[in-house]
Amino acid sequence: MNAQKTLTTLNTEWFERVWNKHERSAIFELITDDCKIGGLPPSEQSAKEAFAAFHDSILAAFDRFTITPEIWAEDGETVVGQGRIQGHHRVTDRDVDFRFAYRAVWKNGLIAEADNIIEWQTALTQTGIESDSSLQRLFRAPD
Repeated sequence: MNAQKTLTTLNTEWFERVWNKHERSAIFELITDDCKIGGLPPSEQSAKEAFAAFHDSILAAFDRFTITPEIWAEDGETVVGQGRIQGHHRVTDRDVDFRFAYRAVWKNGLIAEADNIIEWQTALTQTGIESDSSLQRLFRAPD
């Protein structure tokens, strides 16, 4: 790991630059070329390009988009945590506020592995794209 930056500093920098300041270039600076990223749609692109495409899609769909990590724990080079995602969905003109969880493994100051679990169902319900009845139907017992 980078001797000048602690894991807390690196993790804070990732969320601040990539998600709160919307610095696309930070993606290419802060993850390894062969980073293993879970939670993204399948892609033939490199990890950096695939994540940048995901980032572009999110910022095109949402205005005032921010991610706030609220709790995290560190173990060696690994950080795990959870937090809030907030923004304004441009198409439906509705605000969203939902949760996420993540894991990142930092090697030499760069993210080498990452997993993301995002509460998309809450965002779909808050925007009115899907309703709570969708989950009710999913968990309904057979007649």
